[in-house]
Amino acid sequence: MSKLVIEVVYRGREKRVVWTSDDSGRMHGKSYYEKLDHKERAKFRARFEHLGNKGEIRNEEQFRHEVDGIYAIKIPRHRLLCFFDLRDVVITHGLKKQKDKLHRKELDKARRIRSSYYGARPAPKSEGI
Repeated sequence: MSKLVIEVVYRGREKRVVWTSDDSGRMHGKSYYEKLDHKERAKFRARFEHLGNKGEIRNEEQFRHEVDGIYAIKIPRHRLLCFFDLRDVVITHGLKKQKDKLHRKELDKARRIRSSYYGARPAPKSEGI
């Protein structure tokens, strides 16, 4: 079993936005984000804050459900793919926009990282009856 690595990017009133690792321990989303220039990081940061504080982004030019519970946090020319887990928005990886539709390999990568995440994280604690 792989060791799950999670790092909080932003803690808001409604949600936490977090990076997660793949099976090798690499945080693809964080690595991609750190290579962006200051202005691009600031745009993503604004999306993180909005997601964290409001729990959602309704503007499809900024945030969109792609398929199978995988979402894209969007800025011009760049995407961070993510999914929801209870109170967390979990970022899997980033990519440069190539076409209007995401490549299947990018969606498959997000699914693999999500599967690793669920396989490695402890089960949520029940509230009791």
